[in-house]
Amino acid sequence: WDSSWSAPCCPLVSPIDQELLRDPAELLECTACNISTPIRWQKVVERLAALGVAVAVECGPGISLTQHASFIPGAPKHVNTKTSAWKLRI
Repeated sequence: WDSSWSAPCCPLVSPIDQELLRDPAELLECTACNISTPIRWQKVVERLAALGVAVAVECGPGISLTQHASFIPGAPKHVNTKTSAWKLRI
């Protein structure tokens, strides 16, 4: 198992403090903190909207974040990998 972390192809929004994470060390620290720190999902969605994000993709086993985002004013469109029939083209 390779435990090294790579830089993301685009910045990630921290679910803890909504800062943009670009460095592998930041990602590792955020992941460790995420285990015991509440996620501030509404703040994440508001930060995404402020950054001009048009579509957010929920990757994971559920759809709860996509459902919650529908109640946040100004939220970007949300799709998820569990139920959406979308194709991501990079």
